[in-house]
Amino acid sequence: MLRIVASKDRQKAGQELSAKFGPRQKDFEQGRTELAALQDQLQKGGTTLAPDKAAQLQKDIDEKGRKLTRIQSDVREEYTADQQRLLVPLEQKMVAI
Repeated sequence: MLRIVASKDRQKAGQELSAKFGPRQKDFEQGRTELAALQDQLQKGGTTLAPDKAAQLQKDIDEKGRKLTRIQSDVREEYTADQQRLLVPLEQKMVAI
């Protein structure tokens, strides 16, 4: 009986994590798509872009890349903390059986 309850609690924890981090994952994926589009734009227009435009585009790419890396790191840390907060007590219940 306790295993069934623990399983339901585990599902609830998983749903909570998905609800919290699902939208953030979509935003991150959108950022990656935008970054890829900027990189493609720079690559395709490399010789035809004015030097100042190419430099600005490279600056935008660098900034977006750094931002995405920072977001990914922050979300990963937060996800791990939330996962531990939600799942460790459930695992401890299972060990107690």
